[in-house]
Amino acid sequence: MGNIFTIMRTILKPNPEEFFTTRPVFTLSEFADYYGKNRLADASNILKYHRRKGRIVNIARKIYAVIPYGSDADKFEPDRYLVATAARDDAVLCYHAALELLGFSHSIWNTCTVFSSRRRSSIDLRSASIHFLCIPTPLRDTPNLGTETIYRMNTSLVVTGKERTLVEGFRKPHHAGGLEEHVESVSGFGVLDLDLLKKILELYDQKNLWAAAGWFLSWNMERFGISDEYLREFEQHKPVNPQYLPGTYQNGILNNRWNIIFPDNLNESFEGHAT
Repeated sequence: MGNIFTIMRTILKPNPEEFFTTRPVFTLSEFADYYGKNRLADASNILKYHRRKGRIVNIARKIYAVIPYGSDADKFEPDRYLVATAARDDAVLCYHAALELLGFSHSIWNTCTVFSSRRRSSIDLRSASIHFLCIPTPLRDTPNLGTETIYRMNTSLVVTGKERTLVEGFRKPHHAGGLEEHVESVSGFGVLDLDLLKKILELYDQKNLWAAAGWFLSWNMERFGISDEYLREFEQHKPVNPQYLPGTYQNGILNNRWNIIFPDNLNESFEGHAT
């Protein structure tokens, strides 16, 4: 059967349009694989031809995007999430990008963030920038913990799920569009895996993250079916002394129950829950 397939591929020359139809964003190696082994030089020349014809555009080194028929090539911008995934085969879309892909972002942001085991320079598109971040040290051995797979334009994307996105946003709120944007967005979550949430918090082992998550759950007790008994476990991990959340070192109001100082703007937006 394998020999027959090889013969057919030799006789029937691969059609780039068939590939372009199913792969809106792709890499040079993926296109070369489509043509067969040891065809990298041929694939590169073919892509150069289609670039001159205005059918594809080179987004970054060895990353290409297909320009849809009828689109203005000068104004075309590829899907940022597909570009991010093409750039790193272990990409995990995170922070505000995760909120957007999960369907809970309160607004659209022009920065797309990606976890990867290997750093690389940012990729700048017309209206967005893609930033590649190292996998957080506590999760190096389990980089896909708390992730989900989302299918978008024939491409599978790995994204941090609700529980991990909740924690990550409190850990680095500036990547989530700011603390207020993060809390507004995650407030739309309808269901949480509470055991998974605790496992993620245990790995990070940061008292202010336990406190922030506890504060959030105490505000949404009815929504997530949280009991006071369950929250007492979070309280056992809270800071002994008052702490700020990472990146929020400014005037704020102390939440006595959780020993966390919340910024004034968050207190104004969620009056009665952060005091």
